[in-house]
Amino acid sequence: RIHLLWKTILATLLLMASAGSAKGDDTDFCVETITTSNGLSNNTVRDIMQDSQGYIWICTPNGLNRYDGMAVQQFGKTGLEGQRLTDNRTRRLSEDEQGHIWVSGMSDVFSCYDMKRRCFLDLTSGGKYILKYRHCKHIGKETWLYGGSAGGAIVTFAGADVKVTPLGDKQSQLASHIVNFVKEVNGQVWIGTEKGLYRCVGSTITCVENKGQYVAHLSDEDRELFMTSQGSILILSAKGKSKEAYSPKSPLINIYGVAKWHNLCVIYTEEGCTAFDMANARYCEVPQELRMTSTRRLIQDNKGGTWVSDKDNNLLYIGKKNIAKRFNLIPKDVLMQTPEFFAVCHGANDILWISTTGCGLFTYNIKTDELVHYSSENSSERQIPSNYLKYVTQDRSGSVWLGTALSGILHL
Repeated sequence: RIHLLWKTILATLLLMASAGSAKGDDTDFCVETITTSNGLSNNTVRDIMQDSQGYIWICTPNGLNRYDGMAVQQFGKTGLEGQRLTDNRTRRLSEDEQGHIWVSGMSDVFSCYDMKRRCFLDLTSGGKYILKYRHCKHIGKETWLYGGSAGGAIVTFAGADVKVTPLGDKQSQLASHIVNFVKEVNGQVWIGTEKGLYRCVGSTITCVENKGQYVAHLSDEDRELFMTSQGSILILSAKGKSKEAYSPKSPLINIYGVAKWHNLCVIYTEEGCTAFDMANARYCEVPQELRMTSTRRLIQDNKGGTWVSDKDNNLLYIGKKNIAKRFNLIPKDVLMQTPEFFAVCHGANDILWISTTGCGLFTYNIKTDELVHYSSENSSERQIPSNYLKYVTQDRSGSVWLGTALSGILHL
């Protein structure tokens, strides 16, 4: 244990020392590359996360990696008991408040690594449960697994023991419903499904509305707004004691998500966007600065900002402080084959880091309205080894990490 403690302290100091300047300007911009030559299991990197102990975890199509500032440790489907992944094709990473590392795989299964015991845990209760879910949500000491398959599961820990509770054990109807979202608000957990809306308080799940496919949620002061796949909105008081329902004149098609802008709930769909005026309880037009003619992808960054891309690869950023900024980063002659052509990180000093698959890295300074481009074609002070980036994040020391397609990790 003492050896591990000192190793962790040393690794954290090394990570902080190697942070570079990564400020979004041109000064002292240096790049460290980590590839299979340094022990990485694959040179395509889908996700990067720094855990609570300072280690850097890395998802690749050929296994999971952990970097301690000096060496890379690999985890795959083969190996000793307790050291094997459920799916080698790792996709996304997260950490719960108890220090477990959650790893999602391309086959919609999760692996869970216990950092205290230094092993992967059995989430199937000895084969009793097959947990094929796409998303996880950490709420207090619980981890909710959902999406992709019907139902869901709540995973809790008691020491070394893992307890898996299917949602159907708490509310039988949920066992046959696909869960679209799980949101925690003031101690209540809201569950949007393809066949209704549910609320969980403590260990009790109740059905709030049994009609409609609920796909999105937005909080507004002491109210909660829930949206169906056709754009109808259910407004509930914070405690769920009163509710109002509204519907657009025509059903909306393929809702990607919502964003809050002053008193508006802006709804982005495959065919454009519309808005709901929360103050006056009516649908209305979207302000010009927020309009998109189509939606290809909608995500939230690490500080709650909303990012919307359209079919022409334009990007719209909507900040939590009612900041809107439109980016045209991709030349029209560069065709992005996937909607996941960008990743974002809201970094220190209000610097937005935007990685693209094909056009390199961009930084945007919210305070100065300055956009800087780094690419493999630029001069030395703005040059990075690859333009094909898949992920960007910033660790606690301010160092920036880029996952690439076929070129490993770029550490700025």
